[in-house]
Amino acid sequence: MTDRRVLFEVSWEAANIVGGIHTVLATKVREMQRRYEDDYIVVGPDVPRDGDEERTFREETWLPELSDELSRIIEGLAALRK
Repeated sequence: MTDRRVLFEVSWEAANIVGGIHTVLATKVREMQRRYEDDYIVVGPDVPRDGDEERTFREETWLPELSDELSRIIEGLAALRK
C-alpha cells in the first residue's frame, strides 16, 4: 500500500454551475490542481438544468479500488459508533 493522499472536496455547488459559491470553487480549483494535481477530486450531485428532468441518483464507479477503500472506511467508522 502506498502513502498516497487524496483530497476530496464535497459540495452541492460542485456541479450546480450557478451562484457565487460555484464561482469561488471554480477559482479555487486552479490552485488546488496546481498543488495536488490528480490527487484533488471535487464531488457533487448531477443537478438537472431542465425542470422536466427527474432528479435521480446515478452511481458511477469510476475507480473501483477507491470505492472499495471508501466502503471499508465507512464500515470501520460505523463499527466505532456501536
